[in-house]
Amino acid sequence: MSVRLLLACASLFGLAACSQSSETTESDPRLPALRELPENLAVAADHHIHVQSRELLENATRLAALLPPEFQQSMDQLPVIDAAAIIAELDAANIDYAAVLSGAYIMDMAEARDSWPEATRIALVQAENNFAAAEVSRYPERLRLFCGVNPLSDFSLDEITRCRDELGATGIKLHFASADVDLLDTAHLAQLAAFLRHAADLGLPVQVHMANRAPDFGPRYVDNFIDHVVADIPELDLYLLHMAGWGSADLNQHSALQVWIDALNGGRLSGRENIYFETSVSYTRRQGNERLAEQIEAIGADRVLFGSDWPAFLRPAYASANFWTHVPLEESVIADILDNRAPYFDE
Repeated sequence: MSVRLLLACASLFGLAACSQSSETTESDPRLPALRELPENLAVAADHHIHVQSRELLENATRLAALLPPEFQQSMDQLPVIDAAAIIAELDAANIDYAAVLSGAYIMDMAEARDSWPEATRIALVQAENNFAAAEVSRYPERLRLFCGVNPLSDFSLDEITRCRDELGATGIKLHFASADVDLLDTAHLAQLAAFLRHAADLGLPVQVHMANRAPDFGPRYVDNFIDHVVADIPELDLYLLHMAGWGSADLNQHSALQVWIDALNGGRLSGRENIYFETSVSYTRRQGNERLAEQIEAIGADRVLFGSDWPAFLRPAYASANFWTHVPLEESVIADILDNRAPYFDE
């Protein structure tokens, strides 16, 4: 998959067409052997599942016309996902709980802001977050809601306050590529700092897809985010999706992740226990997984949380199987990670 297509898919939502690059089997003798999968593999929680309405998909189709043609070709594959579908996937994968992410941020992505008036975007964002909340409320014992917003929008602070107070949201989902966040822009960094400060004040954990649209996304972008935003908000509960990148080793994944590791292990973020890393898409390509395993060991298994990113990529059952078979960690470490559950499930 080209960088251009990956950026297009991930910047909008990372849905069905993007999943074509995921590997579930491999016979290339140059790659590490797959570990045998145990029977009845159990997982405590999937920390990254999407819910999406028909209205979201219809509006995403309108936005797709502004993106490369490869993404437009994928729109027919996009499914409506409701809570019943999520619960069915969890049950099939022997997973107890899930963090359910609203795609409302798509309705306020950079292309939408250039094309639709603010009143339209506000109405669409609120409607999708309302849909996500209604679905999650059907299974409150198993699902937790993360509202979607664009942190650069003027109405983002009001929306996350509404999500907490009116919708009972557990947390917030940000997608820097969708919002076209520039982590080298001081104005964008200041907006992010204000947004995340507000989220922390509200007691809302934040899930972040932090890789942006920059083709060279890597250490300097992470350095800026840590130095100008994260380091100054020690009470922020931060969850970094895709192991803090795109989840693909060919997009500077490991060097970007290493900045976080160094910052946590004796660096600028030393002592911060409320920063976590979510696994989705980081291991579906077996190339580079030896380095990923080394980095997970450096992070510590207690900070690493399983996620599937379904329906964007693998179904939860396949994602947990891939994580078990593809990542060359000790089985006890993999079992510990699959048994991890974010603190917000217990609140």
